[in-house]
Amino acid sequence: MQRKIKTPVRGAIVLAAVLGAALPGAAALGQAPAFVKETNAGLPGFNIHRPADLAARRGPVPVIVWANGACSLSDRPYIGMFETWASQGYVVLSISEPGATGPGGGRGGPPPGAGAPGAGRAGPPGGPPGGPPGAGRGGLPAGMNAQGTVDRQVKAIDWVEKETANRAGPFGGKLDMNRLVVGGNSCGGISSINLSAKDKRPDAIYVLTGSSIGPRAEKAEVEALMGKITIPTIWIVGGPEDIARPAANMDYEAMPAGVPAMVIERASGDHILVSNSPVVHVDAAQIGLLWFKAILDKDRAALATLTSKGCAQCDPAVWPTIKAKNLAAR
Repeated sequence: MQRKIKTPVRGAIVLAAVLGAALPGAAALGQAPAFVKETNAGLPGFNIHRPADLAARRGPVPVIVWANGACSLSDRPYIGMFETWASQGYVVLSISEPGATGPGGGRGGPPPGAGAPGAGRAGPPGGPPGGPPGAGRGGLPAGMNAQGTVDRQVKAIDWVEKETANRAGPFGGKLDMNRLVVGGNSCGGISSINLSAKDKRPDAIYVLTGSSIGPRAEKAEVEALMGKITIPTIWIVGGPEDIARPAANMDYEAMPAGVPAMVIERASGDHILVSNSPVVHVDAAQIGLLWFKAILDKDRAALATLTSKGCAQCDPAVWPTIKAKNLAAR
């Protein structure tokens, strides 16, 4: 097991220095508990980001199983988000392989046209519709394997289930299978939604500029997939130039009756910016925290802030559009 202990304030100061400005919420983050980044031999191909005081906590904590953009094995673009969540009491399992990079040296956004497993238009020519990832209308471009990402996320969920049941292990009784989120960026959002259509263990979905099938999805195929989603889902997208935004809204409209859902849109910012910008991710992490608290803990104060402005620090001029449904009863 490899382990690093950090405090959020250090990361916030370094990032602020790089950007030449103070980050919103950095002071608040500096007051949060320390967090740990480690690996575990029982879960190869993942980083574990968790509260440093996990062993001292009396009850189990929520878990987020994260998949990267571009079906990448590098989680580097999202480290700031993971640190925020871990410092606030969440365990994040993120797909990661040593030395792995995504398109552009680890950036999370996929090439235009990326689709879901067996659906969409981005795959190599000649594949039959409904075939495996990379085939037919909705397959992914060569080198992008959404089904492989789904399989990795399922493996992580299996690990959580096994480890929390092992009372003699370091995670025994510490991981809450009843507060389990699957999430990701772009292709990672595709995999999270596709996973949740079949695996009923997740309790919520978080998608950062992504959708169920891809930017060229057809309404009928979206409705067929989203009709299987029975858990609360949020999409965070960029401006009109974000290729994922129309598809995310199509997903939102196709959610089954009564299932909670949200879409939060930026005024501007394309798919690559929202996927990779540390500044955008500061807000996206805070929106995520409120979403997790509202859905997993039924925190009404978190829900009120989430539905009114996205997050406490969110600028309404930057995040002008918030759509929500079926959340009032939570």
